[in-house]
Amino acid sequence: GQDLDPQVPPHLPRQPQTDEEAKAKLQQSFEVGQKLLDNRKKYAEKMQQVIPCQKVLKLFQSEGMMRDKMNERKPHGNDNNSRPKQTP
Repeated sequence: GQDLDPQVPPHLPRQPQTDEEAKAKLQQSFEVGQKLLDNRKKYAEKMQQVIPCQKVLKLFQSEGMMRDKMNERKPHGNDNNSRPKQTP
C-alpha cells in the first residue's frame, strides 16, 4: 500500500499501516502512560510529606484542568474555522 494518505495533512503523524505497527504504537502509548502514572504516584507521596493530602489532590486536579485548557489551544489539523480569528 501507499505510505502517505492524501487525506491526511503532511504535518500530522502517519497512521500505522500494519497490525504490527499499530500494536507497537499501542504498546508504546501504554508504556508512556504507565511512566506518567508512576511519576504522579511518586510525587504525590513526596508532596503528602509536606502538605495535607487534600491539597495534593487539589493540586493534581488543577494540573488536569490546566492541561485541558492547554489542549484546547492546540491547533486541530485543518479545522481552522473552529475558533473565531482575532483581527488586530
